[in-house]
Amino acid sequence: MKIGRFLKYFAGAVVVLLVAAVVVLAAVDFNDYKPELQAQVKQATGRDLTIEGDIKLALSLTPSLGVSGVRFANADWGSRPAMATVDRFEVQVALIPLISGTIDIQHVLLKGADILLETQADGRANYLFEKTESDKPVDTAAPAIPVLRKVLIEDARVGYHDGASGKNFAVAVRSLALSAGGVDDAIEMTLAAAFNDNPVAATGTLGSRNDLLAAGKPYPVKLALEAGGAKIAVNGAVTDPLKAPKLDISVSVAGDSLEQLSPLAGAALPALGPYAVKGQLKGDPSAKLTLSDFAAKNVEIGLHLKGDDLRVAPLKAVVSEGSLDGALRLNTATATPALDTQIEVSKFDAGKFLTDMAITDLLGGRFNAKLDLKSEGKSVRALMAGLNGRTQLAMGEGKMKSTALDTFVGGPTKVLAGLFSDKQSEFTKINCMVSQFDIKGGLATSKALLFDTEFVSISGKGTVNLGSEALDLTVDPQPKSATLNTAVPVEITGTLAEPSFSPSTAAAARKVGGLLGAFVFPPALIIGLAETGTGEDNPCLKGGKAKPAAQQASPELQQAALEKADDPNPIAQPLKSIEKGVGGVLKKLFGN
Repeated sequence: MKIGRFLKYFAGAVVVLLVAAVVVLAAVDFNDYKPELQAQVKQATGRDLTIEGDIKLALSLTPSLGVSGVRFANADWGSRPAMATVDRFEVQVALIPLISGTIDIQHVLLKGADILLETQADGRANYLFEKTESDKPVDTAAPAIPVLRKVLIEDARVGYHDGASGKNFAVAVRSLALSAGGVDDAIEMTLAAAFNDNPVAATGTLGSRNDLLAAGKPYPVKLALEAGGAKIAVNGAVTDPLKAPKLDISVSVAGDSLEQLSPLAGAALPALGPYAVKGQLKGDPSAKLTLSDFAAKNVEIGLHLKGDDLRVAPLKAVVSEGSLDGALRLNTATATPALDTQIEVSKFDAGKFLTDMAITDLLGGRFNAKLDLKSEGKSVRALMAGLNGRTQLAMGEGKMKSTALDTFVGGPTKVLAGLFSDKQSEFTKINCMVSQFDIKGGLATSKALLFDTEFVSISGKGTVNLGSEALDLTVDPQPKSATLNTAVPVEITGTLAEPSFSPSTAAAARKVGGLLGAFVFPPALIIGLAETGTGEDNPCLKGGKAKPAAQQASPELQQAALEKADDPNPIAQPLKSIEKGVGGVLKKLFGN
């Protein structure tokens, strides 16, 4: 027999079998199977399944089965009778692939689903079913995944109620569409939904069905989302997503203001922005994730959430070649939310950070820092106004742009330009820097503020009101050469958002004829700052003194100092470079 004739007979036999199957199926009333189906569900879950509508079969080579009016009972303690209801469910399956054991689903429609997930205060959940006699050991093998060519979910709602905290949230899906041409084709996705009545939209491309089943093969994910005024891009891959997922995904988030995210976050966020953040998320989500391409990398974060009490420990990272180690707790379960954080930073390279972020090359050097802060408040402003604790910082050798340093040594006036002449270098060497602010009730008071360079020692004192953001600081430069003793103390007032700088006329007058004196820190303060350390003998803490100038300025330079003190704004131009540097940091954090 010729092969062509054999294939013709074989195809005819298949058609006859399919026709016979269609005839048999047409004679079946699937409603007769309702009681058996309901009994199986009852045995497996202990809950009742009700099918109010008919189970209908539409016959073809891709027959479809539809059912309407489905109701699945809630737990006996639930807040409503039904855990889930479905207006309409349809599935269409190709017959011919079934011969080879392949389930090829052409179309799935889920319409009008309403699902409620809820818990009680004792931790019981309505989605955890009581153990039944039919319970068997769970098969841990990867499930058989059918071919899905098109899935459409319309007018669906999923609600969640936390019985312990009383919190609720709801996701309303107006439309979710997934489509793919075949087992090797990428899955296209579109979503139009809302989270707690706040619109969420997404489009994207996922890997194919075969990519999902391939062991050890990265499963590609590419999504673009919009929510709360933010645009979120996710691009990367998940290896072994069905067994032991490992992430390698880039994430970027950008928006006009963090405040717009408040409804999604469920808490008031500050009106900061524009903002833009991006980075790479890697690792096993069940164990340890690392972040890279952020200002921080190799981040290790432990999140522990019990009700509305969030603990972050450990909180570790490598930050500009330095280490960060700490813990944070934010408890919103109490009437007034409470914040408690301890952070230590060691050998942080400030120069590398500023240049890597493309902000400025104004400053270079490494420093250590400690923060121990606590507060209570119902908003960011209230938390800042109620802040208590201490911040400490110590820096060893480094460098600073000479033009920026001039700001605090009298400004780039003709007098200083002549004094520095050709010997002034681009950078001035920093010997050391120390700082300590004690904070009580939102008022940060300087207990130690000293910045020592090869030409000048600069001390500071005053307060920063973190609640009102008001500044009341005085910066006092003390040059180490009699020929440079024209520096004028600078008073910094205004607010953190809009600081103002002005020369202190009274302090300048006291400086004429000599310096105000050496810097002396109390022994207890020296010990505390020494614990912060810089891994070296910090001269700013050695004896608690900085070298004063040994001579008195000449009468001409004394007069120049007083004249600069009368100048309404002798340091305005140099301060713009500092303002630009600070502004650059904020722009990198919150966007342009």
